[in-house]
Amino acid sequence: MTKKELIQKYILYIYFFIQFILYISFLIIDLFFVSLNDVSSSIKYSTIILNLLFLIIFTILDFKIDKLLVIFAFIFTIISDYFLLFKSDNESFIIGLITFNIVQLIYFFRFHFLNFNLKKFLISLSLRIILSIFIIIIIYFFLPSYFNFLNIIALIYFINLIFNFLDPLINDYKIRKNQILAFGFFLFILCDINVGIVNISSSNFIFSFLMRFFYLPSQIFLFYSAYMDDKYIKNNQ
Repeated sequence: MTKKELIQKYILYIYFFIQFILYISFLIIDLFFVSLNDVSSSIKYSTIILNLLFLIIFTILDFKIDKLLVIFAFIFTIISDYFLLFKSDNESFIIGLITFNIVQLIYFFRFHFLNFNLKKFLISLSLRIILSIFIIIIIYFFLPSYFNFLNIIALIYFINLIFNFLDPLINDYKIRKNQILAFGFFLFILCDINVGIVNISSSNFIFSFLMRFFYLPSQIFLFYSAYMDDKYIKNNQ
């Protein structure tokens, strides 16, 4: 192990330690100190900022386009979380969803940049578009009361999230990096399922808790998938 690799390893340990402390902190607050909701929200937001800052450090130490793409994904994640955590009006929720759509598109292009195969890229892109159009048509004709801009962008977002989970599973799942990526998106999906339940449920404490229980781990796995270098990927193919 080179000196640079050793430095990166210790920085990664520091990253995991800080995130673990912050994770436990906001979970305890959410469970037992509901009145400190603003404090909890600030801690949650800081965890995503830390993802960005630590990934910038790793990118400076070892520049890869892969890391740069995830940096952009985290920038838009930070924007999304700001509107979803600290704002409560409908317009802010729409902005948060739009920027989260951008996040999913970045991860889509990132995966196919790392595993470039034109046929697989076009199949994934086509299926996303066809499924989105099909479900939108279904909603328009059979569920017209749900046909609005907010629901449409939420639908497109969730379809892209599902495919971002499926792409690493279908394409070279034996590669360790793809396994980490798929698991990160699996946790992301669990988080968003609870987000959906929170939005339609009158009693939503447990689902609100589970939403944040899954969210940070999903982001940590996505972070870690960017940390893993190309040499490690090749050694595990």
